[in-house]
Amino acid sequence: MESEAPRGLLIAEDAKTVAMLQRVASAAQFPLRWISTVDEIAAEQIADYSLLVLGESVLGGAVGSQVELLRRGAHPSLRIAVVDESQDRRAALDRILVQHADHLIPAGTSEDVLFATLRKLGSGTFFGLERYLLPGVNADFWTLGSSDEKTPVLDQLRASADRVNCHPRITDLLLSAVDEMIINAIYRPVPSAETTGRSVRPVTVACATDGRFLAVSVRDEHGLFRHEDLIRAIRKALVHEERGIAETAVHASLGFRLMLAALSHLAINVEPGRRTEIIGLVDLRLSLKEYRSAVPGLGMFT
Repeated sequence: MESEAPRGLLIAEDAKTVAMLQRVASAAQFPLRWISTVDEIAAEQIADYSLLVLGESVLGGAVGSQVELLRRGAHPSLRIAVVDESQDRRAALDRILVQHADHLIPAGTSEDVLFATLRKLGSGTFFGLERYLLPGVNADFWTLGSSDEKTPVLDQLRASADRVNCHPRITDLLLSAVDEMIINAIYRPVPSAETTGRSVRPVTVACATDGRFLAVSVRDEHGLFRHEDLIRAIRKALVHEERGIAETAVHASLGFRLMLAALSHLAINVEPGRRTEIIGLVDLRLSLKEYRSAVPGLGMFT
């Protein structure tokens, strides 16, 4: 690993954050260079990296003021990850929206998920829930073309959750979120010029478990989401969470709110113009109390 040029730059001061990132990056074969302050590297050198990982503690200084410039200016393709070190759920989600970050890494994140995230970033291949699971795990797949077909799928998802003793409250939230995402995908309007060649059954649902995680994905074959759409939907989800859900709540926003409440990790894969995949992971090793206090991980891959 030492002979390979670093692809990621870690700017953090917290010793636990640094140790965790370095350990997992080494295992994932994703070379990561660490510096403790932005003064240690010239701004133009950041363009040499594909991933910038920022500890929460450095965002209040010069680094935080430069993130927007890095995103939209000299290096627009740079991916930005923020490590939540305070374990404040609402503040962490707000922070990634302000910083236009692609990834939120909770301080207590599962290293299994972080490993998968770095491997995905290194390979550039993002789709498939199996990337988060142990080798050899087979997923169940269902295709849907109308809302009339979703009830048996949701019933089978519930059966899968029951088999691995997922807490009933978490299961209920997860199924509600998947339900909303299915409806949103099926009924999203498609411009007439883009309908040629579209699948008649545009939604694929998958589920698998490896004993550590219960993984569920909803793939929308229309692929109309963009990065800014995701940011907007998550922002609306947080507003709805704070103020309560209005009757006019947008399905996508409601689905994101439910997913953020039910999941230990949410990954959103976007191939513009082709497909969108939303993957949710339930960490079966966490108790309900731990879930309620945990910051969910979030990854956006476009």
